[in-house]
Amino acid sequence: MREIVDDLAETASAERREAAPGPDPRATTLCLPASDPEDELAAYILALALGLNGCRAKALTSEKTAGEMVEAALAERAEIVVLCVSPGSNLLRARYLYKRLRRRFGEIPVIEAVWGAPDPRSLGARVAPDGRATLVGGLREAEAVVERVSREAAVRKKLREGAA
Repeated sequence: MREIVDDLAETASAERREAAPGPDPRATTLCLPASDPEDELAAYILALALGLNGCRAKALTSEKTAGEMVEAALAERAEIVVLCVSPGSNLLRARYLYKRLRRRFGEIPVIEAVWGAPDPRSLGARVAPDGRATLVGGLREAEAVVERVSREAAVRKKLREGAA
């Protein structure tokens, strides 16, 4: 499946390069799988889609521990985190990862992408019970929210730099 996604992304990327986009102010986005290979594939696809739209996005593997994912977010200087969750995910692990991210990064924007659930809100509340994550239920919605949040992050960054 990953090879098919890579082929599609390569084709789309070549087409987009011809359009020659200008500089992009968008924030670095890290796509984290909640617990299993299905979440990992979803995170990978989302990172590719975001990259095709000009975002700086990266996906991690599901083999990493919550601590390793938090450290990766720090090393990548992630400004937005997307936590990818599917109905079969280990929700305890997803919730633990969410809590670790909140403890370490406080107000970092966290987007909780719940894929394939009949009611994304039911899973979303179990992973991020504090209500501070932005819940999305599909790829297009995730792209739109990352776009909006990244532009907001760029404005906040300019304001901080101007105040310094």
